[in-house]
Amino acid sequence: MIRRRKPSLSCRRFCFVLLIITLVLYIGGFFERPVTINGRDCTDNVADTLAHYNATTHQDTPLQFITPEIIGTWKQRKYLVALGVLSPDISVRRRRRFLQRMTCWTFPDVATKANNFTGDLIPLYILARHPIHRYKYTDLLKEEARNWRDVVTLPIDEGRISTNKKMGDGTFWGAATEVGMSRKTFMWLDLALTLFDNVTFIAKGDDDMYLRVPQQLANIRALPTRNLYYGYNMPGRYPFQFRYSDGSIFTLSRDLVQRIVAYPPLRRLATQTYDPGYLKHYMLLFMDHEDMMVGHTVFRVARNVTYATVRRCHFHNVYGRTDLSPLTLNSIMLHNIKERHYVELMKHFREIPPATTKFIETSDGIFFECELHSGSPLHLSSR
Repeated sequence: MIRRRKPSLSCRRFCFVLLIITLVLYIGGFFERPVTINGRDCTDNVADTLAHYNATTHQDTPLQFITPEIIGTWKQRKYLVALGVLSPDISVRRRRRFLQRMTCWTFPDVATKANNFTGDLIPLYILARHPIHRYKYTDLLKEEARNWRDVVTLPIDEGRISTNKKMGDGTFWGAATEVGMSRKTFMWLDLALTLFDNVTFIAKGDDDMYLRVPQQLANIRALPTRNLYYGYNMPGRYPFQFRYSDGSIFTLSRDLVQRIVAYPPLRRLATQTYDPGYLKHYMLLFMDHEDMMVGHTVFRVARNVTYATVRRCHFHNVYGRTDLSPLTLNSIMLHNIKERHYVELMKHFREIPPATTKFIETSDGIFFECELHSGSPLHLSSR
């Protein structure tokens, strides 16, 4: 007679721990509240799994999910602005991309697949391979890219997060991640020059912002088309006292972008794989912040730049530790908003036409004025 061995204590403990983990993951997914727009669920409810680096050969190309016909259309169009929105391949940011597409990018003059990419502003999402997925693009991302045809998949890796930062808290992700975002910004600027032969301005934005496109375009149309750097200008940065525009969204004229990507020290570092041994060199070029990197490079390579700056009444955070301002009809770009607010903001702004752009010109640049409309505050739900 064969006697069955009882499971060892260590085996039983392992099974118990595995059961607890499974229950936690299941309960977490069960209680996650989906975000819906017009009855469509934009929550994928797919858990992102931690993974170790898998050193395999990747064949990714930036335009692998953009058809040749669409690329041909882009090259023929004379877009005013090409906007690259930096975003990672994780579920919480996937929802943000969906929310932007269903709100901001439904304004008139936004070029999307739905209107055969006709409009003055074309938004694209700029991604890199994420460590949480073994540095491979997920099937969900590939499906998203084929559906929307607005995803650029750079053949580079995202940096691994090394801090406790949470989305919207105003702190930093760690050197590898921040330098990775600077590399993505550089590669987007470089790619946009060749992808859009006739574009006048090239912009970079965040995936957790809401943009009133009609007013943004009205402002840009009133500005010079050369040597222009438009956004919310931050104070001069020690030790060079250079100016830079906040990275939530900034816009550059095509000629400035050409000079930025041609700057040899930056091009050399931005096109190489991240190496912590070069941290000092990254810091010298301010690559730990993509917006400072751009501002510093403009300071190094360009003269007679027209800095056009909006006020905090125009571009501001809704939540966070800094740069807060009330939501009013002056608001154009809102950053650090909650997922539920995208629909509310569209209700506030969809029917409001762009106001006449007002600004003053000084020796320091162009400064937009507040009070485009009544400055009385609007309200977002706090639930």
